[in-house]
Amino acid sequence: LEGNGSICSITSTLPEATVNIKATYPTITKIVDDANANVGQMVEFEITGLVPDTTGFDTYTYKLDDTMTAGLLFESNTSDFKVLFGTTKIEVTPTYNNNGFTLTFDMVDYQDYVGEIITITYKAKVTEEAVNSTTTNNSVTLTYSNDPKSDTTYTTTPIEVPVYSSQINVVKVDSNDEEIKLAGASFVIQNAEGKYYQALTVDNVKITETNTTTGLDKVKWVDTLEEATLLITQEDGIISFVGVENGTYDLVEIEAPLGYNKLTGPVSIKVGYVGEEQTNLGEVAVIHEEIVANNSGTALPETGGIGTKMFIGIGLVLVLGSAILLITNKRMIKE
Repeated sequence: LEGNGSICSITSTLPEATVNIKATYPTITKIVDDANANVGQMVEFEITGLVPDTTGFDTYTYKLDDTMTAGLLFESNTSDFKVLFGTTKIEVTPTYNNNGFTLTFDMVDYQDYVGEIITITYKAKVTEEAVNSTTTNNSVTLTYSNDPKSDTTYTTTPIEVPVYSSQINVVKVDSNDEEIKLAGASFVIQNAEGKYYQALTVDNVKITETNTTTGLDKVKWVDTLEEATLLITQEDGIISFVGVENGTYDLVEIEAPLGYNKLTGPVSIKVGYVGEEQTNLGEVAVIHEEIVANNSGTALPETGGIGTKMFIGIGLVLVLGSAILLITNKRMIKE
């Protein structure tokens, strides 16, 4: 985490030189706990560095400027902001600004912690703008003192950590001609834990039936079908489950288009996979498209339904009638 600054003297009469390390300059790293997330999810960022040795400095600026683009919402009351030098919690308040913060230390005051790891953690909410975005990121720079004899500082190049959310597009088509798009098919999706997708607006109203996700505030995973967001295909045959994290999902058809047979089981969908391997695609946006075909025609009655019982009843009557006819014929022959 530390770099080195050195000075040396070289003369034409003594071309060999000895390099003496005079100072170190600080560097930082930054990570996020979940680069691909559900809309509405809180993700945690972590910045790390080392407490620098400020020998020779009267004051030593150590300033972090952190900025988040659209797709991440940073608020002081939900940020859970923490600073540790080693294992010691440091009570310091950042200056909050436009979707970010500035955090400043005079490291001369913290020389008891020289060489200790600086750990700064905080949270931000993933918003709808992060869906399929290649530009949503959290950027940080470090500005630090670099000359004990002046107030000059140096600012590092920005470190950018991308975050995004994914989208499942379902295209409903005729099995004999994929150019024919089908309206009137209704679907829900379930995650690997068997919970149902529920999309909510900022007013906590469930988004359902139509393909609009305007005002999507958060995605939740709920226990019952009644709570789920149910989407119905329109004339273009397309519905979109927006703002999901990478993973495996089951697409469940609730009702088939008029004149078509309902799917006999769920369709498995893998989001964020390369082949059979799940990958964190980082800055790569993910739109997963699933083409789902329906067969036209009349489906056979379901097992245990009224139609099945009717056919069984008719069959029993025919068998009984045949038996009676056989017995009657035998008696007539004997007589």
